[in-house]
Amino acid sequence: MNVTQSIRNPGSINVYGSYLLRADPDLALVVFDVDRVDAQPAEAFAATRSAVEQVRKFLSTAGVASADVQTTRTTLQLATTGYGVDMKVIGHRAKVGFSVTVRSLDNLESIVVGIVGAGAHSIQNVRFETSKLKELRAEARRGAVAAARDKAQVYASAAGVGVGKVLHIEDVNPESASRRGHAVDLDLSAFDESAGTPNGALTIAAAVMLAFAIVT
Repeated sequence: MNVTQSIRNPGSINVYGSYLLRADPDLALVVFDVDRVDAQPAEAFAATRSAVEQVRKFLSTAGVASADVQTTRTTLQLATTGYGVDMKVIGHRAKVGFSVTVRSLDNLESIVVGIVGAGAHSIQNVRFETSKLKELRAEARRGAVAAARDKAQVYASAAGVGVGKVLHIEDVNPESASRRGHAVDLDLSAFDESAGTPNGALTIAAAVMLAFAIVT
């Protein structure tokens, strides 16, 4: 078995700690395109601009703040149908991309339906997020440090030595750590299992490598 040693010249207690917590999402990011096809580029642009205005009007009526509506520049490309030798050019497609933050999940379904009704042909993605991500990541990082310290104390006790001051702190990507074979110290103590979690519940993870001085 190969063991990856990220701390060079080890002369200490080197441990990996990780922490996972779950959080209910309180907002959603809706990603979609508004596009129109016409034989003439100018007409495609005009039709797309009109559809974009209808979508913006709906979002404003639905209570979505203008700051929560992000759009891309209008792009133009050939519109085709079929594949390979059967492919035919049918005109020009003008497209504008939207990214809309919905801060009331109770209104998400009606807003998605309204977006399509206002002019979007389809919704590309709906991603659930949390406005408390910074605070939750900080909590997960503190938990990862605590997990690493607890592990160091177990090893030190078993070896008949003590845990001294911290000599090295290294932030670790939890996903890459998992791929390298580090075990995840699952800690969901902040999550009430009896309450259940909704579909789309978020998992926030943190991981760290710590080196502690050995006290003899």
